Parts: sequence; C-alpha cells; structure tokens
Amino acid sequence: MEKVRHGLRSNLLFTVFPAIALVILSAREAGAQVKAQSNDGRFVAGLSAGASFSPQDICSGCNVRADAGAVVSGDIMYGLSKNLLIGLNGQWENHNISTSGVILGDLTTVSLIPTLEIHLPTEGSMAPYLTAGLGVNFNSFRGHNTLNNACTIAFTSPCSIKPEDTFALRLGGGLEYFVSSNVTLSGEVAWKMNSGQMEVSVAGVGSQQDQFQSNTVSLLFGIRFYFK
Repeated sequence: MEKVRHGLRSNLLFTVFPAIALVILSAREAGAQVKAQSNDGRFVAGLSAGASFSPQDICSGCNVRADAGAVVSGDIMYGLSKNLLIGLNGQWENHNISTSGVILGDLTTVSLIPTLEIHLPTEGSMAPYLTAGLGVNFNSFRGHNTLNNACTIAFTSPCSIKPEDTFALRLGGGLEYFVSSNVTLSGEVAWKMNSGQMEVSVAGVGSQQDQFQSNTVSLLFGIRFYFK
C-alpha cells in the first residue's frame, strides 16, 4: 500500500505539470517570440515539481538509503534589478528509506529557504539563471511495520527514529522560457544540504544519537507568473 501511495504521488506530479505546459504552449500565438523581460520591480510567484535523488547512504557504513522521491517547490520573489531577485523558496519532499530493497519508513522534509537568484543577460526568450539560498530543513520520519518488526526481533521492543531539523544550503541553476511577457515555463537542477543528528530510541532499552545525511539533487519543472 505504501508503494502504491508513493507511486500515485509521483505519477500525479509528472502528469499534471507537463499537461499545464502543453496547454500554455498550445495557447501561444504561432510564430510569436517573446523576449525575456526585465525583473526590476516585479514580483514573481512560481510553482514546480519533479524528482529528488539522494546520492549517499543515510548514515556512514549502514547501507540504508533514501530512495528517489517526489518534490514540490514554490517561490515568491522580488526583482531588485534587471537581473537580480530575492525571495523565499519553500519545498516539500518525501523519500522512502530502505535497506537491501526493504522499506523501513519514509522521511519527509519541509524546507524554508531565503533565496538569491541571478539571471544571466540574454536577448531571446530563454533566460538562464543561478540560484542560492540558506535556510532550515524541518525533518520527520515515519517508521513502517518492517522497522518495528526488526526492532522487536532484535530488542523485543519497538523503536523510533527522530531526525533533527537542520541547516539548509541550496545551490542550483535553471532556464526559463517566456511564453508571454508575464508567464514562463522553467526547468531547474538544484542540490540541497540536509545533514544533522538523529535520535534512535528503543523502548525500555534507551536511545543514542547518530549522524544522518539526506543531501539531495532535484530535477524540477514548473511555471512562473510575473507581476508588476
């Protein structure tokens, strides 16, 4: 059932956003090319979704990994100049945590990241940009029955894992395509740091602190709206 729900979330994300993009592109006048616009004094609201990948084990030498998962990202920005924007990025992502193909639980991370975005000069309808931000990751872990069964066999008691909230560093780059002077389609690749301590507790036995890493690389596609 967990795999089914996870698959439905991923399928929904990868179906809805491409459909929106196709509708916008089909509505655009044939042959009309819209040049990239100045960002100076404009507000930007964006929404994107995609896949997130964690390239390392959750803990050193433990052979426990975060599987590829879904990520949803939103931005509210303001243009300080033609090519410079500041704002707030918010992200939600969810990963199954597994070992040797067995799912132990799922890790959910909500990130709030004040962000700086630099748009590179361009003359066409494509606008490349770089993004960087510092913020906080709010982490929560939900153990599945497989984890509790393993703990009960090993310790005759259930166990729980509580990751701490962590410092977030996010670096990335992307490309916007102006379908009108106020609407763009976007693609972005970004790396986000999410490393800290987690508390592993066994009922009636005790608890201990351990290091965890859930740094991710995300591939995002979305839409942005510009307002004066």
